[in-house]
Amino acid sequence: MIDSSVSIHPIFPMWATIIAGIFLLGFLIWKEVNRKSKFLRWRILASIILLLSIAGLVLQPSLQRDISSHGVVLLTPHYKKEIADSLHKANDQLTYLRTSDAMSYTKAAEISALSELAKSDIRFVLGDGLPYYGIEEGMSFQYFKAELPTGIIQLVIPPIFKVNQANHISGVFNAKSKSKIKLISPGGVEDSVEYSTNGIHNFTLSFKPPQPGLFVYTIDVQDGNEVVSQKLPVEVAPFKKLNILFIQNYPTAEVKYLKNFLIEQGHGLVSRLQVSKNRYRYEYANHDQLRIDRLAPDLLNSFDLLVTDNETRESFNSATKKILEESVQHGLGVIQLINSVNKSNTNEFLSIPLKDFPKDTVHLQLDNVYFTLSTLPVTINGSNTSILKTKDRVLSGFLEKGAGKLGFQFLQETYRLILQGKQIEYALIWSPLLEGASRFKNQPSKIQLENVFPIYPDEPIHLNLISTK
Repeated sequence: MIDSSVSIHPIFPMWATIIAGIFLLGFLIWKEVNRKSKFLRWRILASIILLLSIAGLVLQPSLQRDISSHGVVLLTPHYKKEIADSLHKANDQLTYLRTSDAMSYTKAAEISALSELAKSDIRFVLGDGLPYYGIEEGMSFQYFKAELPTGIIQLVIPPIFKVNQANHISGVFNAKSKSKIKLISPGGVEDSVEYSTNGIHNFTLSFKPPQPGLFVYTIDVQDGNEVVSQKLPVEVAPFKKLNILFIQNYPTAEVKYLKNFLIEQGHGLVSRLQVSKNRYRYEYANHDQLRIDRLAPDLLNSFDLLVTDNETRESFNSATKKILEESVQHGLGVIQLINSVNKSNTNEFLSIPLKDFPKDTVHLQLDNVYFTLSTLPVTINGSNTSILKTKDRVLSGFLEKGAGKLGFQFLQETYRLILQGKQIEYALIWSPLLEGASRFKNQPSKIQLENVFPIYPDEPIHLNLISTK
C-alpha cells in the first residue's frame, strides 16, 4: 500500500511566516485599491497568486510517499517480465514499483525519483539495477540483472588526450555476430578492430592527434547489418615540454633510445656522461648549452625531471645527495633506472624499497597486443602510484617525496620494442611515467570532473574545485 502526505519545511519560523504573509497581503491589496485603474478584482487575484508563490518558496512543501507491504519489487530498465511474474506468483503481497525509464508493468506504480524509495523495504531489484547514489547504507536485496545489451557496454576514456602522442580509448564490446568498431576523427578513420565471433570482447582504439583543441570524434559500430554511430567529445591538451637532465656514469642502450625518443617528442634534454674522473661529455637537444660540474640547487630547480640509474645515484657524495634530496622535497622529479638489485642503503631518502619477486619476465598487454618483456625479479614494497602493472606486481610508478616524486622502472631493455618498430608500445611504457614523475606545475585553480563518461540526464555530477588560495 502506498500512502501519500504533504509536509512543509519552512525556512523561517512558522509564526513569523504567517504574520509576514498577512502584512504583505494587506499591503498589496491596499496598494491595488488606491490605484486608479480598472480590473481591481483581477489585480487583487494576481497579488494573491504572487503571495502564494512566495509562500511556496518559503514553506518548501514536499510530497512524501510511505510504502508499506510485505516487501517491494523495484523494476529498472531492461528487466525480465517473466521474473516479475514469477515473483508475483510466489508472493502476491509484494508491492511493485518501477523507475520512469523502465517498461510499464500492470502491477507497478511509477516513481519519479529514487528519493521516493527512502522508506521502502526493497526485497528484489530487477533489470539494470540502481546507481551507486541510490543504494543506501545497510540496504539488502536480491538482484536479478538484465541481459547485457549488444554493442559497446563499457567505455574507458581519458579525461584529456595528449597532442602528438599515442592516446587510447578502451572498452568492452558485446557482439551478436561478425562486427567492426571504427574510431573516426575529423580527418578520417584513425583505428578499427574487427571480430569474427559473437560474445564479449575487450577492445582498444588508438590515435595520435596532430594538434590541440576541442574536437568531436565518432565511434562507428557495425554489428551484422546494423550500424550505430556515437559522437565522442575529445579534448586534446597542448604539448607539455619537459626539461630533462640525464646523469650517467656509463652509457647504456636503454638511455640512448630513451633520449632519442624524448628528442623526437620535442622535450629539452641535457645529458652528462662521465668518461673519466672529473671529466664529462655533454649532449644537448632543444635546450641551451650549460656546464654541470656539480648538481647545485639552482641548476636542479631549472629542470622538471632528473633521469639517472641507481648505481650512479649511489656514487654521489654525501653533499650531492643532500642537495638532490632537498631539490626533490621542493618539487623536482627523479626517475631511477634500476638495472641491478641492491637492497643496501634502503633507509636513504631517494632509495626505492624493493621486495623479491620470483619471475624476471612479464607478459604485458600493450596496444591490444601481448609482449614478453624482461624485468628485474623485484616489485615495489609499500604504497606507491603505479603507472604500469600486472595483476600481481608493479612494474613502474612513482613515490611521493615531499613536493617532488621518485619514479622507478623495473622493465629492462625496453629499447628492443623500438628495434621491432613498436614505437607506440614503447611510448605506452615511457610517456605516462615521464609525465607522472615530472615536476608539478602550480595552477591557481582547477576544476576536476569525477564522473565517468558518459554522463546521463537527471544524474548527479560530481566536481572537485582545487584552489591554491
